Amino acid sequence: MEYYKYWEECSSMIENGQIEEAKTYIVNAAKKLGVSDEIINKIFAVNLKHYENKLKKDFDEVLKQVTEDTQAICLYYSVDNSWEGTYYICNTYDDNDINWFASSREWIDTARMRKFGEIFERDAESAFFSDPESSGILSLLMYRTTVTFSNVIKQYKDLALKVGISCDEDSFVKIHEVVYNTQQTD
Repeated sequence: MEYYKYWEECSSMIENGQIEEAKTYIVNAAKKLGVSDEIINKIFAVNLKHYENKLKKDFDEVLKQVTEDTQAICLYYSVDNSWEGTYYICNTYDDNDINWFASSREWIDTARMRKFGEIFERDAESAFFSDPESSGILSLLMYRTTVTFSNVIKQYKDLALKVGISCDEDSFVKIHEVVYNTQQTD
């Protein structure tokens, strides 16, 4: 997974609140990896407003289930299943180990982004960081998904929970860091 380093750098920039810089970086990385302008434009042309609204509506439902023991909420989305999403409500959190959300016993299914699933399946051939072009496509899709979710969470100014997003066991992005760091620059 040598191509994964591009997503790692991009997600680090996102966590630091450098959203536009992360976009520039990941678009340039995708081009370097052989993704055509046509596919890049197709990915950025997808309207995510309905997806964002559904994520927010379901996040409101998740918050109703939060207890004093809840430490974190993680949005997991399946790249192999049309971006089908699940919110995990977690009573444990470890900044250095993503396995904390796998032990969650409470979850709520949420939005899916079929259009991203179609792009991943058709244009990246469902390859998860296994070749240059598919890695670039997947990184662009992950960027847009992550930023969309961070836009939802930014609406909850006083949220005291850790919040993250992931599509695998390695790609956890700390959205609570994104929110904090972008509030510092606003």
